[in-house]
Amino acid sequence: MNRKLGFSILVLVVALFCLPLLLDIIGCATVNNTTTTTTSSGTTTTVPIIHGGPTIVTSNVGVNTTWSLSGSPYIISAEVHVSSGVVLTVEAGVAVKFMSPRSLTVDGALDARGTAGAPVYFTSVNDNSYASTSYGTGRPAKGDWGAIQVYDTYGNQPITRLNYAVVRYAGAGASDKANISVYGNDTAVTNTTIASSDGVGILVKSGSNMAITNNTIETCDWPIEWRENNANVTLSGNTILGNTHNGIKLGWTEVAPHTRMTLVSIGTQAAYVIPNNNAPTCRQFAVRSGAKLTLSPGVILKLDQNVEVNIGSLTERATLEAIGTAGNPIYITSYYDGTVGGNTANSSIDPTANNYQYSWVTLYLWGTSDLQYCVVGVGGNQNGVSAAGGYGTLLDISSPSTVSNCIFGYGYKHAIVLDRFNGRNDDLGRTLTDMNNDKAAMSVNNDFTTVGNFGSSEVIRIL
Repeated sequence: MNRKLGFSILVLVVALFCLPLLLDIIGCATVNNTTTTTTSSGTTTTVPIIHGGPTIVTSNVGVNTTWSLSGSPYIISAEVHVSSGVVLTVEAGVAVKFMSPRSLTVDGALDARGTAGAPVYFTSVNDNSYASTSYGTGRPAKGDWGAIQVYDTYGNQPITRLNYAVVRYAGAGASDKANISVYGNDTAVTNTTIASSDGVGILVKSGSNMAITNNTIETCDWPIEWRENNANVTLSGNTILGNTHNGIKLGWTEVAPHTRMTLVSIGTQAAYVIPNNNAPTCRQFAVRSGAKLTLSPGVILKLDQNVEVNIGSLTERATLEAIGTAGNPIYITSYYDGTVGGNTANSSIDPTANNYQYSWVTLYLWGTSDLQYCVVGVGGNQNGVSAAGGYGTLLDISSPSTVSNCIFGYGYKHAIVLDRFNGRNDDLGRTLTDMNNDKAAMSVNNDFTTVGNFGSSEVIRIL
């Protein structure tokens, strides 16, 4: 009797241990995770999410297709392409899991229709925290799979939408490492968590119309890389936190002639960053002829070491409009400045402690511009040389511009240079009298003492 009882217990233990694997093999429905629902009477109840899969995906999506809970989780074991003109719809609660280093490439459109209680998951096959299977290790990591790659190879594709989704553990590959990569298509990512990329959370490339709204982007290398200036990116309501470099990396080098570019605030703990792209001396960022760059209140713009910003040039006129408020100023500072916008560089370097080799060069205003309630500092790198030899300057002004209620600090040499090109009037007719009047006004309407000083150098200098 005891021997029979022992054998029965052994059979039961083995059955319980093997049940998940057996369910995977025969494709029986399993309950994995729950969601909440509210009845008409207002009562909130917990409802199980039942996955009927797994479904192994090895071929392309060539016709309009819907992935539903009855086939979830979908295991991507090969490179899968959504053909041009085709829409792949993924319903609420569905899990899409990727084997290494597989990607989902969308030449048509992806429509991920999650809800707050039942988001769509795009994750590693090793991630058993949702819709667990026996196919992975249970130990997910950054770079486990490739990416969701959205293209508009053939033009005029339907819009790709990810609403209430979770995208994590991607970024495999030698280049364009990202959870989501968008090239040339209209794409909207809303109410989505993007996490644990081995590279960028969202990579936006040429020709894209990209709306990034009300998302949480965390634990990536960079949360967003805005690589091309002809990509139209709308940012609103996003939470960016806990990334190695907690900012938006601007990969473009100019605002093209006769175009408009506006940067909006992305919060107090994240910044826009203009990198130096490993330039050994000076890397130029330019706003070209007839173009306008607008910085909205609260924007934090950080410039990498040796970066020089030109609003126009000797032969071009352009505009910078940076109008903050007393309670919501605009910051233009060093990539290594951890006192505002967080420790974006993920570095222990303090650029305010005479480490000016880590500061940016100069902001040159060659066209009429307006700076109000801005904090400009930690710049003037000696590697930069202005047209008039006024290196070591935070702001070099060569055209009539408004600079008021601004704070300047921690410059290598001067706060402002009023530049007449070594005594010659420029083509806007600036005279020495004009320069002296500007100097007098700027001396009164701006603060040069609050954050650091300029040593023995003349704070406002006329060249």
